Amino acid sequence: MEIRIVKDNRRNILSCIREDGSVTSTGLGPDFPNHDMAHFVVESYFSLKQEFYEMIKSGMTIEDLSNKEIIRTLGKESWLAEILDRNLQT
Repeated sequence: MEIRIVKDNRRNILSCIREDGSVTSTGLGPDFPNHDMAHFVVESYFSLKQEFYEMIKSGMTIEDLSNKEIIRTLGKESWLAEILDRNLQT
């Protein structure tokens, strides 16, 4: 999967292009890409399989993973990735 973070006017755009060519994309705040880059680093380094980018790779959308009802159903590895991500950002 290809992950792109680009600046568009005063916002950042996160786009994930899956191997099948499908795309999920969203606008982010001006400083928020740090969070998404930290997710990539943590998830890659620790080889986590049930986390943000792996779930997007498997077909979920960024909007799905921003939905509080869906977030509540995520497994322990997703929560671990979020905790490690936030620690990396600090």
